[in-house]
Amino acid sequence: MKTVTFTESQLDSIKRDIVKPITSFQKLSECAYIGERKKNRYMYKYMDIETAILCLKSNSIQFIEPTEWEDKYERRFYTADYSLITTNKSYTPKLYACCFTFSKASEAAWKTYSYNKSGLASRCVQFRINKAKFRKILHEYAKKNKCKVYEGPIDYSYTDSTINQLHLPTLKIHSLIFNKDFKLNNYLSLLLIKRQAFNYENEYRFFIIPQIETNDKAIYPIINWSDIIEGINVDKQCSDIEIEILNHYCKEYKVTVTPEKFNLYENPDSQIKIEL
Repeated sequence: MKTVTFTESQLDSIKRDIVKPITSFQKLSECAYIGERKKNRYMYKYMDIETAILCLKSNSIQFIEPTEWEDKYERRFYTADYSLITTNKSYTPKLYACCFTFSKASEAAWKTYSYNKSGLASRCVQFRINKAKFRKILHEYAKKNKCKVYEGPIDYSYTDSTINQLHLPTLKIHSLIFNKDFKLNNYLSLLLIKRQAFNYENEYRFFIIPQIETNDKAIYPIINWSDIIEGINVDKQCSDIEIEILNHYCKEYKVTVTPEKFNLYENPDSQIKIEL
């Protein structure tokens, strides 16, 4: 097996970026972030219209256990055996995650949530969400349910090969993560690793760690969408009836913004003339 090596400067950079302590938010003691705190005001949640309507009707948002993640590379460190590193279960707890993106114009996201789907309400919709307000709701949920909430940006700096070998002592970076000081921050950092091929996603992830472990594969925190949605875009191919249905449910659940069609490929000029 080929071993990947790093220069000292690369190792220093990796150590700064990956093994960062979790820092509490001001006045939000139940929430904490890991890595660089993103200052973006908005984040975006993509889904098909049917799912969006179900979210509005249920006043909830889905957090899933990482075992349900489609990408096996992402759940690699969630399902790993940590018994040789730590026996403290609070350092490697069962948890649930919900993902967002900071990319408003993500072609991949628009296609993913409409791909190979047909029928009414199958097109993609994008909610523009106020990040600070969403964080506050999670804080209240954490207080009420005695759980912990963490958040952080996805790290796309690793290749497939490095991820495959990261658990092996033969890799120099191994000792920076899997050491005697291995704690929750190391564990969550590992769950924020995603392959370089996915860096276009510009993803941001929230974790909920319940106080009491259950067998549930997903949890559904109650959330008033009208408090956090500040914009709604729908696929340009949405029919008028689809938009009408979505708009009906938005009004019913007091979401005051009106869904608008979004065309990623819109050209403001039909033809341009190159000038000398």
